Amino acid sequence: MALFTIILDYCGGTYLFQVNADSPSKALWRWVNELKDEDMKQLMISRILLSSALRGGKPLPVHGVSNAWCCSATIDDRLLLINIIATVPEQLLFEC
Repeated sequence: MALFTIILDYCGGTYLFQVNADSPSKALWRWVNELKDEDMKQLMISRILLSSALRGGKPLPVHGVSNAWCCSATIDDRLLLINIIATVPEQLLFEC
């Protein structure tokens, strides 16, 4: 499994989450299914609405960028933009 960072832009806010999954698509759905109740309240959307909006969508590779995918949907005419980034595990990072 790989670590993926999910970056969600929605209603003027940017939200970051991390999940382990086998692929960007599986990371997207694992994130949706593992969102905590407090995250859902902060986003002001229900899991059902989010799942429904993303159903049938598939993360597409971002042109010219390695290990990055994007997908989008609308909820009540508001854009939901999700970027999925394959992330280097913490133990491999260096100090700045």
